[in-house]
Amino acid sequence: MRALAAVMLLAVSPVGLSDSAGKLRFDIPSQSLDDALREFSRQAKHHLLYPSDVIGADLRRGLRGYYTVEEGLAQLLDQTDLEFVVDGHGSVAIRRRTRAVKAEQPPTLVSATADNAAVDDIWRSVSIAEVIVTARRREESLQQVPLAVTSIDADEIEARGIQNTEDLNARAPGVAVNGGNFFGRANGAFRVRGVPGVAVYVDGVVRSGSAGLLMNVVEIERLEVLRGPQGTTFGKNAIGGAIQYVTRKPREEQGLRIKATTGSANRTDLLIDMDLPLSETLLSKFTAATLNRDGYVDSIDGDFSFGDQRDRLLRADLLWRPNERFDALLIGEYAVQKSNGTPGVTWQLNPVCPDDQVPSNFVGSVPNSACIYEAVGMPIDPDWTYGASEQWKSAANRPIRQNSFVSSGATLELNWDVSERLHAKSISGYRETDLYVGHDFDGTPYHLYQAFSAADRQELSEELQLLYNGERLTGTSGIYYYTDRNWSSRQNWVANELRFDPYLSARQALGGQYAAYDPMIIDSLTEARSEGWAVFAEWTARLTGKLSVSVGARYTQDDITQNYYRPRHPLAEQCCMPTRSVSPDGPKLENNSGSATFDEVSPRISIQYRWSPDVMTYFTRSSGFSAGGFSGGNVPFLPNGGFLPFGPETLISNEIGVRADLLDRRLRLNATLFDGEYDDVQITEELQEAPGFPVTTNAGEGRIRGLELEGAWNVTKQLTLQYGASWLHTEFTEVGRAKNLELGSEFAYSPEFAYSIGAQYDWSLPAGNALSARFDYGWQDRVFTQSDINTRSQQRAYGVGNARLSYRDARNRWEVSLFGSNLFNEFYRINGFFLPADQIDTGTPGRPREWGLSVRYATN
Repeated sequence: MRALAAVMLLAVSPVGLSDSAGKLRFDIPSQSLDDALREFSRQAKHHLLYPSDVIGADLRRGLRGYYTVEEGLAQLLDQTDLEFVVDGHGSVAIRRRTRAVKAEQPPTLVSATADNAAVDDIWRSVSIAEVIVTARRREESLQQVPLAVTSIDADEIEARGIQNTEDLNARAPGVAVNGGNFFGRANGAFRVRGVPGVAVYVDGVVRSGSAGLLMNVVEIERLEVLRGPQGTTFGKNAIGGAIQYVTRKPREEQGLRIKATTGSANRTDLLIDMDLPLSETLLSKFTAATLNRDGYVDSIDGDFSFGDQRDRLLRADLLWRPNERFDALLIGEYAVQKSNGTPGVTWQLNPVCPDDQVPSNFVGSVPNSACIYEAVGMPIDPDWTYGASEQWKSAANRPIRQNSFVSSGATLELNWDVSERLHAKSISGYRETDLYVGHDFDGTPYHLYQAFSAADRQELSEELQLLYNGERLTGTSGIYYYTDRNWSSRQNWVANELRFDPYLSARQALGGQYAAYDPMIIDSLTEARSEGWAVFAEWTARLTGKLSVSVGARYTQDDITQNYYRPRHPLAEQCCMPTRSVSPDGPKLENNSGSATFDEVSPRISIQYRWSPDVMTYFTRSSGFSAGGFSGGNVPFLPNGGFLPFGPETLISNEIGVRADLLDRRLRLNATLFDGEYDDVQITEELQEAPGFPVTTNAGEGRIRGLELEGAWNVTKQLTLQYGASWLHTEFTEVGRAKNLELGSEFAYSPEFAYSIGAQYDWSLPAGNALSARFDYGWQDRVFTQSDINTRSQQRAYGVGNARLSYRDARNRWEVSLFGSNLFNEFYRINGFFLPADQIDTGTPGRPREWGLSVRYATN
C-alpha cells in the first residue's frame, strides 16, 4: 500500500533538528510502532513522514524519559530495518534502510544533502496530517474517536482569521456562536445542533455563565468543538456539547514571540509571549496582550462610534517537573474587556395606538410607549431603524459608563504516572468575574428603554481523573465538584420622559390609557447559587483488531438556589445613573426565593469498527442533562412576585459516523448522521400578564435530525481545500407548559443549512522562504433568535468571507501577514431580541469590512 501516514504538531510550526539539541520529555506508553511514531511527532513537535507499508504491524514500542529528537527516534526504531532522513526544514522521513546494517547498529540520521531526492519523493505524496484530540480526555487520533469533533490548531486559527470564539460561527458544522440577546458581545451564547447548554473549557476548567465567553484567542494551542451530549469523560455536564480552549504550555527552551498588528478602525494589537526556563525542572511562560479597535456603529449626533474594543490580558504559567512521572502546572490569568457601549442597532420601532390594528406578537396595553411619545410631541423618526436599512448607525444616547468585564483566576493541574498504564490527574480552578454592561434598546435619542446590569461571580471547581491505557482496555474515570455564586442586578428605565413634565402633563391631558400609562423603573437584585458533584466513567474495550466498544455513564447532582433582594442603592427616578453595586438591603424576599435539587444518570455507548487503517465507522447513543431552576421574581403586580420554578431538560442523541481518509490519504471525509429527542425543553417567554418580565418554563418535546460533513483535500503539495457543511432540522413536537410556542416551530439559532469552505495555496520561494494565500467563506440560513413567537427576531441568511496573505522566512522566525475580514461588507446580525410591549426589534450587527497588517517574530 502506497498511502502515507503524516503526523504533524498541532500548535507550532516545525523547526530543524539542529535546533532541538536540548533534551525533551517523552511519555509514550508501549503501543504499535505506527501509533508510537504519531505520538512521538506530537510530543517532539516535528513532522514525521513515512509510507504506511514500511511499518510492521507486529512491532510495539514505547518511550519514556528525556531524549533529543535524534535519540528518541533511534530508540523507537532500534532493532528494526528502518532509518530516518531529514529535509533540513524540520520534516523527518522514515524509510527502510538502503544498505545492509548490522542488527545491533542503532538507526542513524541520514544527511538530507545526500538524500534530497528520497525526501522530496515523500513530500510530493504527503497525505493529510494526523490530528490528535483530547475529546475523551485522553490523546487519540481524530479519525478514531466515535464522536463528532472539530479540531483547529494554532496555525489554522491564524490562517483562518479566528480572532475570538465568536468566529467559530460557521467554521464548525452544526455550531452557532452568537452574542447574548440582551447585551451583545458582552455575553456569549453557544448552541450545537440547536441545543444550548454548551460547556466552555479553558485549560480543562469550565467557564460558568455567559459573560465573557466571546473571549479573545491568544497564544492558543488548539480549539476543539465536541458536538452532542458530553458528560461521561468531562467534569461539567453538557447537554449540547463542549468547546475546549487549550493554551500553549511552557517550553524547555528559552524563547520570545512578539506579534504586532495594525489596521482599519485604528486597530492596534500587541502580543508578547516569553518562555523562561528557571531550571531543568521548573519552566515558566509569560503572556501579555493589548487589543484595541475603534467602534463600528456610528452615532448620528457626532464623532462617536459604539462597540470599540480595549482589551488586556496577562497570563503566567509555571510548570514543575521534578521527575519523569510527575508534573504540576499552575496558570494565573487576568483579563479585561472594555467597550464604550453595546453596538446595538434597531430594526423595528412600532407605535401601537388605539385605532391601529394590534400586531399578533403584541404584549401589554394600547397605546404602547412609542405611541404615547408621538402623542405628547416626541415623534419616532422612521429613519432611526438603521438595521432595516442595513446601516451601521444608531440614534441612541451615548452611554454614561463604558461596558466592562474583568476576570481573574487560577488553574492548577497535577499529572502523575502511577504506572506505565495508569495516569492520575487533578484539575483545580478558581475564577472571579465582574461585569457591567448597558444597552439602549430603543436606539433613539429618548429614554424609551434603557437597560443596565451589573454582576459579580465566583466559581470554584475540582476534578479528579484516573486514565488507564492498556493493550485491550482504555478508560477514563473521574469525580467532579463545583460551586458557583452569582450576584446580578437588573436596572431598567422605561419611557422615562413620560414620568415628568412637560410630558406628564401632556399625556394627562389626553386622558384614558395615555394618562393611566405607568412608566416602569425595574430595579432588582438576584443571588443565584449552584453547587453540585458528579461521578463519571467511560471505558473502551478493543474486542478485536478492528472492533471496539465504549460504555460510559454519569451521575449528576445539582443544588440550585435563587434569592431576590432589595438593592442597597435604589435607582433614581430620573434616567440614567445606573449603579455597579450588587449589595443587598436587608434579608432575601421570602416569597421570591427558592431552592431545589436535581439529579440524573446519563449513559453513553459507542460501537466502532475500523474497516481499514483509513476508514472507521461508529454508532453512539448518548444522554445529556441540564438542571432546572427558578425564574421571574420581584414583579410587584404578580402573585408571589411571579417567582416560579422550572424543571430539568434531557436529550437522548443517536449518532452514526464515518471517518475516512481517501485517495492515498489526500482526501479526508468525515460524515455524521444524528437524531435526537429533546424532552422538557427550557425556553424563555414573555407573557401577556407580565410585559417586560421574561420567564423560563418547560416546553414539551423537541426533535433534532441532521447531517454534518467535514474534511480537507490536499489537491497538490501547494493547494489545500477545507470544507464543512450541516443540514439541520429542529422542531417542537409538543408545546408542554409553554404559552408562546408554535407546534412544529424550529429551535432558536438553528440554521437549516450552513457551510464553510477554505482554500490555501503555498509557494516555496528561494532560500527556503515561503508565501501563503488563503480565502475562507462561511454561509448560514436564516434563523430565529428565540423560540417565543413574541420575542424572537429573525436573523436573515448571510455569508462572510475572509482572506490572508502571509510571508515567512526560512527559519520561521519572521512572518508578515496582510488580512481582511468580512470582505464583501455583509451587514448581518449576531443576535436579536424583540420587546413585544414596546414593539422594538433590537440587536447587534457584526463588524463591517476591515483590514489589518501583522508582523510576528519568534526566536523558537
